[in-house]
Amino acid sequence: MGDFITLDGIVFGYEKSPAPTLDHISLTIQKGERIAVVGANGSGKSTLVKLINGLLIPQSGKVIVAGYDTAIRSHLQPIRRIVGMVFQNPDNQIVAGTVEEEVAFGLQNYGVPTEEMRKRVQAALEYVGLWSERMRPPDQLSGGQKQRVAIAAALAFSPECLIFDEATSMLDAEGRHSVMTLLARLKGEGTTILSVTHDMDEVVHADRVLLVNKGSLIYDESPAVFFSKDLSSYRLGRPLAAEISALLRNRFHQFSHPLLSVEALLAEWDHWRMTGIVDATE
Repeated sequence: MGDFITLDGIVFGYEKSPAPTLDHISLTIQKGERIAVVGANGSGKSTLVKLINGLLIPQSGKVIVAGYDTAIRSHLQPIRRIVGMVFQNPDNQIVAGTVEEEVAFGLQNYGVPTEEMRKRVQAALEYVGLWSERMRPPDQLSGGQKQRVAIAAALAFSPECLIFDEATSMLDAEGRHSVMTLLARLKGEGTTILSVTHDMDEVVHADRVLLVNKGSLIYDESPAVFFSKDLSSYRLGRPLAAEISALLRNRFHQFSHPLLSVEALLAEWDHWRMTGIVDATE
């Protein structure tokens, strides 16, 4: 199977910037992967995903999405059908007066026939659990519901890839959970997911972690390998379970490290307690 998305020697800089925001970035993404993109503010991670969607065009190098070159203007429309994008603040994306009209808006712009559009809108809103809210004004919804409307608007195009650019950072715990549940479902159904995030507990669920720093791709690793590294110089923390497992390893050297979920942590603790390595009272 060929690569789904390829970035080959990408260089991109903004006007008046003294150095490129991204400097000779190369990577490949396969269909169905879930990838977390992390890094400090200003590291270039949002620029990276906007290049994949064709919102930005590289100054040198190539971005190829399912055989389409983002630098060719006629390729941008099919690319944006293939790659949907959900941004940090849903209020900045919502333009229509009702939820249903919002999800239909992009389809209308692309000239989708009315009957087909209705089917797509209903399917997308049912998928995110908001069909019953279709006649409500979006400004009456919670933050999590608004973000699910934005996701539905992207899903209406049946994208093969969805990019989430800090899409959970402005949500409360309930809203974040509802969006994360949707991401897991989409991943399970074969959608390629790229998620720019500062939430290390979200990173745990990725297949790969890309760390971008000062325009360079520093790491491209599995979460287990990524969180075994010293990330302090990049101002990145680790999931709580990984921090606890590191402390336990300092005391019980048999303890695996890092463990990335509470479930894995408890299972490991039970294993060593049953073997008598650790005392249940400790």
